[in-house]
Amino acid sequence: MFLLLCFLIVYSQSASLLVVPESKCEKLKKKLSLCTSIGYRANKLVQRTKQKIRDCKMLLEKVKRSGCNKNNLSVAKSERSVIKKRGSGYCSGNLCYKLDTGVVLPFGSSLLSANGKYELKMEVNNLVLYCSAGNPLWQSNTQGHDIDSGLKFTTDGNLQLTESGTGHVLWTNGVNGGEMLILKNNGNLVMYDIQERYIWQTNTELSYCAEGYCSGDRCVKSSVDGRNVILKLGEQLISQNGKYDLRMQVDGNLVVYCNGDRPIWHSATHGRSVSGGLILQSDSNLVIYDPVPIWHSGSYNSGGTTLIMQDDGNVVLYRQDGTPVWHTATYSMC
Repeated sequence: MFLLLCFLIVYSQSASLLVVPESKCEKLKKKLSLCTSIGYRANKLVQRTKQKIRDCKMLLEKVKRSGCNKNNLSVAKSERSVIKKRGSGYCSGNLCYKLDTGVVLPFGSSLLSANGKYELKMEVNNLVLYCSAGNPLWQSNTQGHDIDSGLKFTTDGNLQLTESGTGHVLWTNGVNGGEMLILKNNGNLVMYDIQERYIWQTNTELSYCAEGYCSGDRCVKSSVDGRNVILKLGEQLISQNGKYDLRMQVDGNLVVYCNGDRPIWHSATHGRSVSGGLILQSDSNLVIYDPVPIWHSGSYNSGGTTLIMQDDGNVVLYRQDGTPVWHTATYSMC
């Protein structure tokens, strides 16, 4: 009798060790649910498909070893089928995932970079990547053709624009194996494979994109051809340290001042009927008109994009890469 009692005590203790608290099973079920929704239907750039696949498989193994009851394990089995079949492709925000079915970016739809500066737009007969200023940076050059559906991200990972009715391929990016297409904050449209290696891009990351304005210590050229930026009569650029300013005076003269009252450079255009003010043209030339040009910087077609009134007293026109193309040579004159 004593031995039987001891056996029953040991058995009951062993059995209790095999029972997994229901809360643990519930936690595993919750994690698995998040895994299948996030791991294969990610809508943020930071969520990496390959890593999530690995995490989901590891979690499934953990569920099988967990000792949860039959109902919990049956949930794990149903979730496993979801993991094997990733689901339908989609386009949202700044990216497209092809997943199992491929996806179409239809007419009138677009991808928008996370910073809102760039847009890939599927127009009726052309795929165009736009800068926020309105100028195109890249396009498929399929104008004049009747395109079927929109941009197709096929199941083999290829991008295509096909002709309606015939199925003839009008444009393709020429590669297979793409898993996701992302419009990045630098303006580059990039395709990645399942291992997150980029396999195709539009090479638009260095394209100039700006609305164009004059404010503070600078004038910035517009990226739209033919759209000029004007420092108007009576306006000025002021260095960040407040010591220097570049004034477009109402008498027609463009003057650099030190400490508010000492001129150290001017355009020698005082007394002229200046039209508008100092114009930073789309060809990068700085010009004052009356109504014909009466002064200019000689910086046309130089690639200059930004005119800055610097803290050292020099007014400099810079290219996008930071190299100077013109200046007033007034540094350290005050």
